[in-house]
Amino acid sequence: MAQTLTPISLAGGDTFTTLISRANNLIDALGLNIVTANTAAAGGLTTGNAYVAGFLGGTTVVANAIQGGSALNIPGNLNIISNVVYGIACTITNGNVTINSTMLTVGANLSLSTSTIKVGNSSVNALINSSLIALNGTNPSYSLSNGTVTITVNSQQISIGANVHLDSGNLFIGNSVANTVINSTSEVIANSTQTTVIAPGQITIGNSLANLVITPSSFSLVSNLNFGNSSANLIANSTILKIANTLGTVNVTPTQIRVGGSVTLDTGGLTVGSVTVNSSAIAGINSLNVSTIGLGNSSQNLYASYSTLIVSNTLYVATMLPGGVTFGNTSANAAINSVSVVLANATISSTINPAGASFGAGTANLLANATTISLANSTSSANILPTSFRVGNSTVYLTINSSAIAFTNSSGTTVLTGATSFTAGDTYA
Repeated sequence: MAQTLTPISLAGGDTFTTLISRANNLIDALGLNIVTANTAAAGGLTTGNAYVAGFLGGTTVVANAIQGGSALNIPGNLNIISNVVYGIACTITNGNVTINSTMLTVGANLSLSTSTIKVGNSSVNALINSSLIALNGTNPSYSLSNGTVTITVNSQQISIGANVHLDSGNLFIGNSVANTVINSTSEVIANSTQTTVIAPGQITIGNSLANLVITPSSFSLVSNLNFGNSSANLIANSTILKIANTLGTVNVTPTQIRVGGSVTLDTGGLTVGSVTVNSSAIAGINSLNVSTIGLGNSSQNLYASYSTLIVSNTLYVATMLPGGVTFGNTSANAAINSVSVVLANATISSTINPAGASFGAGTANLLANATTISLANSTSSANILPTSFRVGNSTVYLTINSSAIAFTNSSGTTVLTGATSFTAGDTYA
């Protein structure tokens, strides 16, 4: 607290001796307790401790130490309630922390400037600036964590957590069971059972027991390739290709193609149901070989060879030969060849050939050729020639030519010539 000086009071009985005593007390206070000022560079010097309950101001405050608290022997926080501006040449030191106008240093191994953060010493250190994060040393390492994930950087690799690692040759993502490794020549994706490798010229999928290899020029499969579901699917491996749905199944092997249960194609031939086709014959449809074809059964069939084609059923037979065709049965039939056509049944036959034609049976028939048309039955006949016409029988007949008409019967012959005139109603017998 402040030094108390009692004023001199003549009314109170103070004497000259009191004045001298009080003057000495004032001189002692000026030397020991009162803080003085003068124009000297060092200022007025007062030795001791002082406490001001209020504001203490000045243009410049010079001190070897500033302590917070209510007393010298009771340190406390030093509160600075306004901005503090340090001079350019000033340095702030707190233990091993030093701050000046260009740098903050903590001991010998941490420094912060306006452009660089450096942690470490001359042998092992980390340096960060606006364009670079550098780790130097035998095995330098840097870690950055947000409490959940830690990023670690050292001279060999960058790690994110436990499952991502990047070094000069590879990017590794995953763990020992399931992982992906990427480098300049391949990408490998693997788990405990399968591996996929993607390289510039090849893709490999699978494992040592079953795998698929794809290149620009080939497609190689070991074990099975499966597409589809239980109702419709495709299965392929080195020995078989199987395509199936609810309606049917197709199996393809190196030696055979099988469709359903009735169609098979192999080196021995093609089998459809009971029909087999091979290099020399077709079996199951009677017969088919290099020289003949037989189709049908005992009721209806077809037979073909180099020289004959026969089609037949229980009613008819048709036969084709190089020289002609016949068709029909024993009751009614036709025959055609290069020189004639013959149509016949049990009672009548007709024949057409280059020389003429005949129609009918033995007692009633028609004959025609280049010179004659003859129509006859069992009692009479009619014949047309280029020069005459005759109708009748051997006893009674009529003959007409270009010059006369002749009527002949058992009584004789009557001849009518060009001089004969006819009247309506005339009768000749």
